[in-house]
Amino acid sequence: MMTRELTVAIAAVLATLAEVDGGPESSAYLALGCDWNLWERTKSILINVGWMTESNNWLAITPAGREMAEKLF
Repeated sequence: MMTRELTVAIAAVLATLAEVDGGPESSAYLALGCDWNLWERTKSILINVGWMTESNNWLAITPAGREMAEKLF
């Protein structure tokens, strides 16, 4: 089930990645208040829908993710 908290987390991570193009996974985890469960759900959704990639704990936005971020903001 998609909660408001999860929706906000997805939008926040996506918007941030759109601004910086990529960053360490730990930064996103810390930004979500060190909530491991929230981060894992957020990361899983963003990767599964193709908006973000993760390699060696480095997050990067995909072209589809950038397009979605532009629609959000």
